[in-house]
Amino acid sequence: MKVREVEYSRLFNLKNYNNERISLRVAIDENEDADAVIGQLFFKVLQIEEALNLYRDYLRLIADTEQKIERYEREIEEDTGYLADLENRKKRLLEEEDSKAKMCQLLDIDEMIAQTKERIEEFKKNRDSALSRLKALKTYKERMAEMIRAGEFEKVLSSDFFEEADA
Repeated sequence: MKVREVEYSRLFNLKNYNNERISLRVAIDENEDADAVIGQLFFKVLQIEEALNLYRDYLRLIADTEQKIERYEREIEEDTGYLADLENRKKRLLEEEDSKAKMCQLLDIDEMIAQTKERIEEFKKNRDSALSRLKALKTYKERMAEMIRAGEFEKVLSSDFFEEADA
């Protein structure tokens, strides 16, 4: 019996009732070993799926980072409103007559103002860091997409890819 063509197919479970099938079919020459070709197809399919999984991981990282940025923005907005309230309370207190209670309240409000300003700065720093990360992730994702479209699955998985993307 002469085998003229071999095919390898594999179904991958992507969770949430989603699957992905990757199939490769090749014609083989008379002098090629069909079993060896099937072995090569097996590893090629695994390589393709690994590259696609890496791409999907970047999509998830991008979505998670965007959610973090939104959360930091909300926290900054909330704390900015709280800071304005504290400063208004302080302003009203300063208009009252001097007393020990007033001085204690002013000290408490000053401490809360300082803590709120520190929190806002920390959120801004975290947001800016997340924005930088998001930019890098999107760059990696776009480069990966180009390579996947070009069928350069091995290149997607190489460490050289990350070095080139950082440049």
